[in-house]
Amino acid sequence: MVQRLKFAIADRGTLDSASLEAFGAWLDRVSRLSKAVLDSGADKQRAALAERDGQLIALAVRRILDAMCAEVLAVLGTRDAELVRREWPRWVERIAPEVLLSIGRGELEHG
Repeated sequence: MVQRLKFAIADRGTLDSASLEAFGAWLDRVSRLSKAVLDSGADKQRAALAERDGQLIALAVRRILDAMCAEVLAVLGTRDAELVRREWPRWVERIAPEVLLSIGRGELEHG
């Protein structure tokens, strides 16, 4: 587009209104495309940060639960400790998703 405008100016020494309108439309499209590309990059970056934050929260929750399990096991007798040790992963797999889904549904309240 720019090359065409250079040739038009060189040939005629001026631009006609059709060329100016075409140039304006071209600039508008380039501007919109540039904005879309920049917005897309920003959205990807925000998504990556949110994913990383989610992974950190999941790791923190896992460590909290592991530490709590260790504390519970420390106060139980051998037989009860074996039961808790065996069942703990199933409880976590069932309970954690239920609580996390309740957050997504807006059902989790403070207190």
